[in-house]
Amino acid sequence: MLSFSKAIRNAIMVMGHLTEVYYEDQMQAISSSDIAASKDISKALAAKTLTVLAQSDLIKGSTGPGGGYRLARSPEKISLYEVMAIFRNEKKSLGCPFGPFHRDHSKPCPLHHKIQPVFSDINMLLKKTNLSIYKK
Repeated sequence: MLSFSKAIRNAIMVMGHLTEVYYEDQMQAISSSDIAASKDISKALAAKTLTVLAQSDLIKGSTGPGGGYRLARSPEKISLYEVMAIFRNEKKSLGCPFGPFHRDHSKPCPLHHKIQPVFSDINMLLKKTNLSIYKK
């Protein structure tokens, strides 16, 4: 089964919540505390995730009364791939199923030519799928 890191899952949850709020009221900003409570994650984890998303220009943050976070662009213009790529750890990315011990780079592992098209298809699906999937 294909799996994604905890950081990626948290980022998708946070972006999903911001997308739901976007469709309800585009101008409403949501605090990191509200996001943490709604997704049952720690405030620190929500804040860290939001900071990284803001640094990547996927969301905008504002301080003061009425402050919080909102999407930087419409959900139709943010792909799942774009969100996930920020949090992907290349060292832990899916790779050779034979593990790091298959070191002969001149000769790919026995499954390489069968697995690469699957990974390419998954990446293409993630690039084509945008946050509008959260529209109710």
